[in-house]
Amino acid sequence: MNNLKIKGVHFCVFPETKLKFLEKCIRTCAGCGYTHIVLEFWGMLKYDCMKELGWDIAYSKEEVKSVIDIARSLGMEIIPMFNHLGHAAQSRGCSGKHVVLDQNPGLGHLFRSYGWEWDIEKNEVLDLLRQIRMELIGLCGDGKYFHLGCDEAYMFGTRENASDILCDYINGIQSELSKVGRRAIIWGDMLLAKSDFENEKYSYQANLKSPEASREALRKLDKKIIIADWQYDIFSGKWKSSAMFKKAGFDVLCCPWDNMENARTAVDCAVDEELFGVIHTTWNTLYDGFRTMVYTGLLMNSEDRNAVIPKEVGFITSSIVRKMMPSGGKYEDAGWREHQI
Repeated sequence: MNNLKIKGVHFCVFPETKLKFLEKCIRTCAGCGYTHIVLEFWGMLKYDCMKELGWDIAYSKEEVKSVIDIARSLGMEIIPMFNHLGHAAQSRGCSGKHVVLDQNPGLGHLFRSYGWEWDIEKNEVLDLLRQIRMELIGLCGDGKYFHLGCDEAYMFGTRENASDILCDYINGIQSELSKVGRRAIIWGDMLLAKSDFENEKYSYQANLKSPEASREALRKLDKKIIIADWQYDIFSGKWKSSAMFKKAGFDVLCCPWDNMENARTAVDCAVDEELFGVIHTTWNTLYDGFRTMVYTGLLMNSEDRNAVIPKEVGFITSSIVRKMMPSGGKYEDAGWREHQI
């Protein structure tokens, strides 16, 4: 069996995410061998430190804790996540919603880039994010990691000394997390330079301006930090970006999305190159990608990856769901699509 330290899946809790369905996802993940669940609340958790961080329809900590307890009882560690740079709106960019500013426009001073980024050079923001981390750690229970996000801060990379600002910021957070026995995880796209992957299908939408800035960031960033390398268009061969991060001295996670070929290359790369692990991402396509999520789990836990046949995964998935969360014969509780026969 492989030595992957993290066999994880990333779940977004959106306004449309029902906790009962999230429980089904978590139970299914346990049934196919996942070890870690990353939970990211997109305006759907009520925080003590600032009420505007959650919509009026957000879940209470008590409601969420019931699902977390199930995951932990099944032997999985919860990795709390909160975006510490881009995605500060806690809503998808296409929605036009901003959980904080739509409720309280007077808090605009906490953000840059029209609300898309936290203003990480303000002590007030640093203090708020510190409180958020402590609340999420308390909610999610014992663990070794905290996911800081830090992807797709589109305008940040164009700033002067962006790599220095970014590294000082994340290194400072890692220093604080070390005191509570945790390692930071960050998405890798902000550390890449476009020209390093010219004409190749690598994700670098929000990146540093030059290869020199990328090299400097990789040199300066604390090596306790784990790089989650999300690449959704790699369908064959090794992941060059992951190799770059590993060569720079980082523990690396390959992060595929909802395509089985993409998932296969991620697991192959992580296992064959002896990387730190895999985090399968689900985003807003969880219903369509439910089977791919199971496929990734099965690949990570199979002695023979060639024996995991994509055409069979749908049948295997339904079998795992029936075992891990029986429907009791109710149509709407069967399978993973509430209203589709």
